[in-house]
Amino acid sequence: EHQFDTGVDNQGWWSPTDFINSANDNYFCGHLDLAAYRSFFTFYTPAWNPQEPIVSAILAPPRGGVNNSQSSVELQLFDVTTPAATLKNNKSANGTIYNDLGSGINYGSAVVIANGTPSEAVQIPLNAQGIAALQSTTSNYFSIGARLTNESQKIFTFSDVYTVTLI
Repeated sequence: EHQFDTGVDNQGWWSPTDFINSANDNYFCGHLDLAAYRSFFTFYTPAWNPQEPIVSAILAPPRGGVNNSQSSVELQLFDVTTPAATLKNNKSANGTIYNDLGSGINYGSAVVIANGTPSEAVQIPLNAQGIAALQSTTSNYFSIGARLTNESQKIFTFSDVYTVTLI
């Protein structure tokens, strides 16, 4: 529903050196071979009723694969200033968008344990800044950027078969 590309979820990744076809909705995050990647997740957000404030929100991406020698990774969430339609039109490498996905206002973080089933959702609560931004969005879309604290690790491999939710 409300996909920029029919049949493709509004999620993905950007790299400063590697490019992807926007029809790929894999949200891989971290370092692979010689390239670094950061993820984005965009959600359709119709106007909120101010009489019903948002009191909590959780980003719930299925873990896909967590391929590291470490037993866990820390994933951080950030605000995104790049327009949602531009994020999903990821057909080239772009250092500016890559940087946008992993800097700015921190919306929360979570330690993700490496073992678990790929379809199991990792629950990352949005903090007060993330909830306030979600509540006050004036666009029809709300985007969240994600990066690993240790970007030499990786997470969400083979994630293109999963849809990320915001609950």
